[in-house]
Amino acid sequence: MKTAIKLFVAVFFILAAVRLTEAQNYSLTGKVRYADNNEIVTSGNVKAYGLSGIEIAEANITPEGDYILWLHYTEVDLIGFPNIEPEEDYVPTGYPNQTNPSLFTHIAIN
Repeated sequence: MKTAIKLFVAVFFILAAVRLTEAQNYSLTGKVRYADNNEIVTSGNVKAYGLSGIEIAEANITPEGDYILWLHYTEVDLIGFPNIEPEEDYVPTGYPNQTNPSLFTHIAIN
């Protein structure tokens, strides 16, 4: 049986281009998969953090592994959080599949 730490090293896929909506909001969509076996992550959250470290948006991961974030113009880091217990048994993973925040790929929304 796999441990939660190993399982939740996720890979984020930005599937759609960032789209502008009427109120100058942008949608950022993607799919979350486990890095070790490419299976879809079926529950949890994806959170967007500004470069200052403040959470600015959050989206649930659907049973199909998809998420949609609504953002204003900014630059963000994406981090995935699973719905597993106990909470300390996982490693939050940043886009695209890094656990070290200095290696996250920033996503520019503009």
